[in-house]
Amino acid sequence: MTLGRTGTAALRHRGPGAAGEWCDEEAGVFLGHTRLATFDPNPDSGQPMERDGRCLVFNGELFNFRDLRSELVTLGAEFATQGDTEVLLRAWQCWGNEALDRFDGAFAFALWDGEEAVLAVDPFGEKFLFVAETPDGAYISSELGPLAQLLRLAPELSGDARVAYLSLGYLPAPLTAYPAIRRIPAATRLRLCAGRIVEEQRYWRVPLGAPSTGRPVPLSERDLDHLQEAIAGALEPRLRCDVPMCLFLSGGVDSVLLAAMARRDLGRSLDCITASFKGDGVADEAAAAMAIADHLGLAHRIVPGRLGESGATLDLLLSLFGQPVAATGAFALLEVSQAAARDYQVALTGSGADEIFMGFGKNVDFYRYRALYGLPEPLRRTLGFLAGAFAKDKGPLRRLASEIGVRDAERYVANRNFPAIGWLRKLDGFEAWTQSLFGQDDRPLELAVPAFEVRCVMPDSRFVAIDVSSMRASIATRSGFTNRGIAEAVARFDPRAFLAFGQKSVLRRILSRYLPADLIDPAKRGFTFPAAHLDRALPADPPDIPGLSAPDVAALWRRRNEGAGWSALALRLTVADRFLHGTT
Repeated sequence: MTLGRTGTAALRHRGPGAAGEWCDEEAGVFLGHTRLATFDPNPDSGQPMERDGRCLVFNGELFNFRDLRSELVTLGAEFATQGDTEVLLRAWQCWGNEALDRFDGAFAFALWDGEEAVLAVDPFGEKFLFVAETPDGAYISSELGPLAQLLRLAPELSGDARVAYLSLGYLPAPLTAYPAIRRIPAATRLRLCAGRIVEEQRYWRVPLGAPSTGRPVPLSERDLDHLQEAIAGALEPRLRCDVPMCLFLSGGVDSVLLAAMARRDLGRSLDCITASFKGDGVADEAAAAMAIADHLGLAHRIVPGRLGESGATLDLLLSLFGQPVAATGAFALLEVSQAAARDYQVALTGSGADEIFMGFGKNVDFYRYRALYGLPEPLRRTLGFLAGAFAKDKGPLRRLASEIGVRDAERYVANRNFPAIGWLRKLDGFEAWTQSLFGQDDRPLELAVPAFEVRCVMPDSRFVAIDVSSMRASIATRSGFTNRGIAEAVARFDPRAFLAFGQKSVLRRILSRYLPADLIDPAKRGFTFPAAHLDRALPADPPDIPGLSAPDVAALWRRRNEGAGWSALALRLTVADRFLHGTT
């Protein structure tokens, strides 16, 4: 009881509105919950919620709960509340595991039925759960840091966790920086009995389209109609809310499309908030967002970014994630969330669109240079060696040598960390890790990369940053695009239709039905934090990371200002050093 209450109190920022607890002392089960109500704020919808011997704690939202409720009523279910929590509980009571295929939402829940527990995470990994199996039983939390502190666990960054973190800047599920704790992957259900995980099931995967034969062709206007209908169908339930709601509006395509569709198709005028950051290399969104809001007749507020001046620290970054994650974009999300939370409890975002619609610039680049990336590995590595022999320290030949003169399984990592792939290759276990992560996909690289982004990077990095940043400010975020119907609609088309005709070409064409061309962003942007603030804070001396060669780290440190890949690695090492030793 004491441990449970301590852990629940540590999550108060995730639900400042109310707190509750439930205990089965004989079974040794404690469920604690802090509530941020977005549907049915009535105390009767509070949690933990018990019905007919089952008890539920639920983080997130079911957007289609009203439709599910109507269906359950026809099957004889009775309801005492008007919210989504009781619907989830009754749906599980009625359909069991099959309920997961009926849910449209962002959720993570734990349900105890008197004998065993079920844990489940939503299809896209927007919400998540951490699980620690100990000799005393299983402990579960919505955030990593409070769980590790509760159990007094020592951090460790070794093996695949160390290689993955240094290569990607985050830890992919189920890995964490605590060997005793794992994160439940997206679209996964666990069954626990007697404090042990006895079953794990992946109940869905984001579908991937298959290329047609012949040359790629643009989607037809009718094809765009189908996609537009899928987006509108997902957006409508995401606009339902029992508390004040806003939209995080950037100058980019994704959030603008949601604003336009909500206004023109669904008759909803969303209040808009934009974060404005100043600094070298920062694309300030404020002017473009204001012009779009004015055109659509939407209320709009600009939030001046301040964390880049004084508040963005490694301690804050580690406090958000509870482990090493070098995602400085979390500061921008925290800043806009804190401003929005003064007046709103829910914010709609365009997150997930780039992954589902293959809209990142890197996707277009991998497609454009597919002939080079797709050469047989021996030939490609020979060309890379020759390019490197004639290349200067900087320039296109150097990039060519670094990115194509590598093993097949290293191509994504080489691109992400240019020009530092040679340093990463020295890590113990690097070759085996890259082979396990990227070497099993026999699709061409230009198709394998978007698949990795939507199935791995989106749930393991981007949605983690969105959740911890927004929930630290006590505001719930909703993505307008993370819907199974949208993903399945996209997968019906040749993926080359999204890659061959320019970055975000499909969504731009849909947006052009709502806005004039001069208001459609010419390039991908989004809220951008001036990361140079942290680059300037790197220590003069190289950090000491267990398991890494001191001479190798020193060699990297001497090059930390020589390019994006080197500076990114330097930041990752500094964050890891702070996490492991408590010093910078």
